[in-house]
Amino acid sequence: GMPRTGNEQFAAAFNKLFSSNFYRVTHHRDPVVQVPPDALIVNWHFTHVEPEVFYKGKVSAGFHQCSDASDKKCSHMYWDIAIDLLNLADHLDYMGVDT
Repeated sequence: GMPRTGNEQFAAAFNKLFSSNFYRVTHHRDPVVQVPPDALIVNWHFTHVEPEVFYKGKVSAGFHQCSDASDKKCSHMYWDIAIDLLNLADHLDYMGVDT
C-alpha cells in the first residue's frame, strides 16, 4: 500500500488525470496506508488517490474495489494506526510475495 500523498486538490487532479490507468493496491491492515493519519490530534489534510483495490486476505480470495477513501469496505475499515502498526507484515507481503 501507499501512504496518503497529498491534499484533496492534489487527489482530485491526480484522479482526473490517471484514474483509468492507476489503482492503489492495499493489503489487509497495512499500516503504511494509514499515514499520515487523517485524524490524529489534528487534521493533516492528506488524502488518498483512487481507485483502491483492497485485498483483505490472500490474493486468491479476491479483492474489493473502492472509489472513495472513506469506504469502510476497503482499507478505511482499519483506521486505528496504533493497532495497524502491529501488522507491518501486511505491508511486506505484496501480492503473495514477501518483500
